[in-house]
Amino acid sequence: MVKASETAINQDDAYKHKTLMAEFLRSLPCVETQLPKDAWAQFLVSEAIVRYASEQDWKNALNTALNVWPDVPGVPEFILDEWGPEAPKGPLDTPTPAGTTLFLDGVLVTRPLMLTGLHIVQRLRDGKWDTRLLEDENWPAEWFAKEVELDDDGNPIAAPDPVPDGPVEIKGRAAIGVLVGAGFESQAVDPAGNYLGNAQHTGPLSGLSFWGEIPFASSFGMFADAKVPVQIPSVRTEAEEGGFEISTDPIILPDAYTGFAVILPEFAVHVGGGITQLRVNEGGNPRTFTFPQPRIAIQSVSWKADFMLGGGYTPSATHVDLKATFHVGGNDGMSWRIGPLFEAANAKFVEEKPKVGKARTASVFRGRAILLVSVTWGRPEA
Repeated sequence: MVKASETAINQDDAYKHKTLMAEFLRSLPCVETQLPKDAWAQFLVSEAIVRYASEQDWKNALNTALNVWPDVPGVPEFILDEWGPEAPKGPLDTPTPAGTTLFLDGVLVTRPLMLTGLHIVQRLRDGKWDTRLLEDENWPAEWFAKEVELDDDGNPIAAPDPVPDGPVEIKGRAAIGVLVGAGFESQAVDPAGNYLGNAQHTGPLSGLSFWGEIPFASSFGMFADAKVPVQIPSVRTEAEEGGFEISTDPIILPDAYTGFAVILPEFAVHVGGGITQLRVNEGGNPRTFTFPQPRIAIQSVSWKADFMLGGGYTPSATHVDLKATFHVGGNDGMSWRIGPLFEAANAKFVEEKPKVGKARTASVFRGRAILLVSVTWGRPEA
């Protein structure tokens, strides 16, 4: 049929082409296979030429032909000179029903676009084909209608009554992450000496982190937040003695907090307590101290990004941290996130064994700059 149409065009026999087009349209309801797109594009070129000669709207046919086959042969130059590509169309608001396969001008489509112009659309469902020619019409609405479920007697089953709107139920949320970054420790003593002096430790760190929220009454619940970084190796400098040395002894100073939380769909406030650890260096021997700490934190939670600012203060120690993680993948309530975590803690120590005079006070600072990669659950949907 395509060859016969091309022959009719070459012989200036528009009537023959129109006869072939009418025959083709009558056969469409019987088509039970995917339309051959190249043949359809060539047929549309012939249709565009006939419409051009009879001063009808020829651009609909040529637009589709060139969209299906950009290098389709047989398009006269004088028609191409007057042709311009059509504006791109947006997607349909209605998704394709499950079990339905759609074709547009012989091409499989997974996300149908709004239609204008001249097209052949096809639907394959339950092994049955439905083929139609459309011009300046959109996809058939009934192809996207929600199917009515029938009972054993073939009667429609009524849809259940809609559930009234109510509070958003929060079932809990959590994150497990990997820490990669750098740690820094600084000890300042005034006046500094050999036994209790100024010192710094700097080095790479890695470790694990966890935080979670579990509601138990309306918007109230419990939270937990813990980090276990391991710094190894570290570069140690002693201001009094000068120089530096590389230590392969691991520095493990975890933080862990728990308490009560106000948990809203996209926001949370934590109030509780826990511990943080810092070290003091006396006579070249580092000693680890555990400090009880109150904990107050505010958190913003969404599918795209999480942010948390927390901290606590006592006369002997202080801690503060800032975290921001961003969605990079995942769905169905679980997502992969990546982002920065900054931590700082400070404490004061009194010299344990002064050699002479009054015991001195050492001020110790601990800082961390970390990249956090985590998998999370329980976020609001996108």
